[in-house]
Amino acid sequence: MTLAVTEVAMTYTVRNTFIEIVREASSEEPRRSRSCPPQLQKLCRSANSADSKCNFEHFPEDFSTDAGTSDSAASDGSVAGEAPPSSPARKALSTRAKAWKPSKRSCELGLPVEVALSLSVVVAAARLVLEGCSSVSRVEVWKLHGRFKVHAHFAQEFSHLAQSALELAKTAMLEAAEQSSETYIVGYAATPFTQKSNGCGFEAQLALVSDETNACWDLLASGLCRRGCLCRWSHPAWQATVDVTAIFHGASA
Repeated sequence: MTLAVTEVAMTYTVRNTFIEIVREASSEEPRRSRSCPPQLQKLCRSANSADSKCNFEHFPEDFSTDAGTSDSAASDGSVAGEAPPSSPARKALSTRAKAWKPSKRSCELGLPVEVALSLSVVVAAARLVLEGCSSVSRVEVWKLHGRFKVHAHFAQEFSHLAQSALELAKTAMLEAAEQSSETYIVGYAATPFTQKSNGCGFEAQLALVSDETNACWDLLASGLCRRGCLCRWSHPAWQATVDVTAIFHGASA
């Protein structure tokens, strides 16, 4: 019988290779790490025992083998055998303390700070003029609920000069708005100021116009836009009212 041998082409691919390392046995025993604290080593060396082993009868009752303790100084800087320094007492929290609130970039007017600063330039002009009047004893200005409030205080004997002082304040506000690049008094070309019913002051509406090319000039100049919500021009989003009031006091004010 004759066997036919057929040669087959084969490709060998090495998938994993394992290398075994045999370490020769050492005659020396592995060195043990020293975990005995220094204080314990001292007591072991000083103990009087026949077999040179530690005699635990010599150990004090309050002996501690905490890690990190040495015979010279502890990890916290205190000397061995001494109590560690006590931490400073913390101030107790007050239950009456107000809750923390994140700061907001807004003011009492409910407007962004940058907008309020731009509008306040016109208000500052009125304040300076009123403070320069000899008939005015003092001027107070504050911001509250979307309004600038200006109180000019007059002595009763100068009440007849109050109206002229208020007219000077109006003129100063118009000039300041004209010099400003983005602050307008609504209705500046028609009726910019509304007289109070008691005759002791006036009101005006300030507006911030950042884009004059798309602004509604009917509203800004005359104070009225007849197109209403159908107006294709931009109406000022940021506005604030200025309330100027004359306050009269007795001769001693």
